[in-house]
Amino acid sequence: MSADAAGPATGPPDAPVEPVEPVLLALADWDGLDPDPARTAPAERALTAGLPPWRRRELLIGRLTARAALTLRHGDRAARAELLRDSASKAPRLRGLPRTTVSLSHTGDRVAVAVGSARHRAGVDVERSGRCRPALLRRVLAPGEAPLPGQDPTVHWALKEAAYKAVLGRWAGLRAYRVRWTPHGPRITAPAGPPLTGRVWCWDGTVVAVVMGPGRYGGGPHDRSTGPAAGTGTPPPRPAATVAPTLLDPRPWSTTGSPAAPTPFTPFAPFALLAPVTPLTPPIGHPA
Repeated sequence: MSADAAGPATGPPDAPVEPVEPVLLALADWDGLDPDPARTAPAERALTAGLPPWRRRELLIGRLTARAALTLRHGDRAARAELLRDSASKAPRLRGLPRTTVSLSHTGDRVAVAVGSARHRAGVDVERSGRCRPALLRRVLAPGEAPLPGQDPTVHWALKEAAYKAVLGRWAGLRAYRVRWTPHGPRITAPAGPPLTGRVWCWDGTVVAVVMGPGRYGGGPHDRSTGPAAGTGTPPPRPAATVAPTLLDPRPWSTTGSPAAPTPFTPFAPFALLAPVTPLTPPIGHPA
């Protein structure tokens, strides 16, 4: 049976959501590297006009990491893509690659990009470990909600930020997104629509959260989801994708990288093959 013809999911309420199409999670550390504006599209460079140097750098390393991720996913077709900014939500808006979605996040020189699809949108957030202090946590927790005992509250906060991006901020305020920890990892519910699936990794002093859900979400005039209301514990009939994480080498996209680099991107390896992150897989909150 094709994915489009699949019937409603069955199984226990907290059964893991099975993949349809992996979401590509691309991570890059730009420490000590200068982003090359010439590698961006003209419309992307126009976004940097008048920005202070720090904000210009942040925008460029985000766009270049996204281009590397899109090239990894789509090959030469990514050359025609432009990552702009939605005038209303200020979220990244991808032009030139239909049915592809992009979410990105920065902290310092580190960038995380999630490449999803129109059917399975993903939101991503990257934060320095320990950044979520008690005062901030109190502002974002819903009544009765709490992080796992002994867990860095930044993990909980990052999941909420990623959920907000996954549904394009349909509900303002992070308290609207409730994180519940199950044996299969975090599930996130919003005021309406099916529950979302979360994944979290630690990356050498940072927390990376990805939240996945259907491309159309939450009871609006264009919503086509047929799932039950949030909080019922029933998996959505169109499940979100799993995550394929990769560390990217940004040097070929910088002015300080090697000009002899043979490809516009160099994926190091999946997380599980990398020494700095091997002790941190499987993702936080998931069984081995």
